[in-house]
Amino acid sequence: MLSNTATQILLILCALFPQGIHSYELVFYSGSGCRGQALGTIITGQTRDECKRDYSGNAGSILVSSTGAVDDNYMVVLYGSDDCNLKNEVQHGDDTDFCLEEPYKGFQVVDTGMVEDVAEDA
Repeated sequence: MLSNTATQILLILCALFPQGIHSYELVFYSGSGCRGQALGTIITGQTRDECKRDYSGNAGSILVSSTGAVDDNYMVVLYGSDDCNLKNEVQHGDDTDFCLEEPYKGFQVVDTGMVEDVAEDA
């Protein structure tokens, strides 16, 4: 059971971050099919205008694992450009655990509605 102080801290954090943290764990592999040498692991979530480039050009695949229900409205998107322009999407996914294998120059976690909006405009 949490102490009163711990409970108060949690309530303050919930008030400051009402939308929660929408994060995925990404494990980068040298080979295809999420096999081969693990190059590294990061935990990332939706961030405004942040295009990540970790292991771009080195990873043959990325194992993506959801951290739970907080990710339900978000997905990981890989881009063929390093500016993460949704029009340059090469692959995306939002399942619980999945392997992304397309070559990429950038990636980010976005709201699923953003991807759907771009698809409708195409």
